[in-house]
Amino acid sequence: MRFEISNHLLHRLVILFLLTSSGCNIMSALAYKTMGPNVIPAEYAPPKEPTLVLAESYGQSNDLQPYADQLGNLVTKELAAHKVAPLIDDTKLMALRGEKAGGYDKMKIPDVGKAVGAKQVVYIDLRQCGIESVPGSDLFQGSIEATVRVVDVATGQTRWPDVGDSHPFKKKTEFTRRDARDTPLAMRNMMLEDLAGAVSRLFYDVKPEFEGGKGEPD
Repeated sequence: MRFEISNHLLHRLVILFLLTSSGCNIMSALAYKTMGPNVIPAEYAPPKEPTLVLAESYGQSNDLQPYADQLGNLVTKELAAHKVAPLIDDTKLMALRGEKAGGYDKMKIPDVGKAVGAKQVVYIDLRQCGIESVPGSDLFQGSIEATVRVVDVATGQTRWPDVGDSHPFKKKTEFTRRDARDTPLAMRNMMLEDLAGAVSRLFYDVKPEFEGGKGEPD
């Protein structure tokens, strides 16, 4: 008896042969195409308990505090959007500063957290957020630096990072020519937004972008 193979079946057999002969590399490539790369896990997954984002410029010029407040607000919104933990409304922090006008600066991190009903504090120390101009030109460059840690309100101990006092961030922008769109204010806002995103992504899983679609955080 003569046995004939249809073109459709032959095509499927060839594909099967290629997959089995090439091993996991092809399978991995196909999985990447359809599902994207693996999720990047959070550096630290905070407990789902009341959390205060406290951003300050500890020991620095008071001129930095408005930028620290802006950064704290951005991080709070980002963490809330990704349901990292129940977030304390920053208006409670502002009210506490007003009520303790003479003594707030002497309060320790756990004291501030306890006063607003938090169980943990994402503490950000903004150490630099400046713009430098190049003498004799219209070029300028931004630089930003901060550290972040998570503090347990009950004990005052650092929950994260496990090693070292805090997690550092430091970045300088490329030199930019000043014009109507690119201004020092716009650059400072961009740096704060980028830093807020980098800080927030420490605390939730992220699916990177891949060909064929844009990854979304879990």
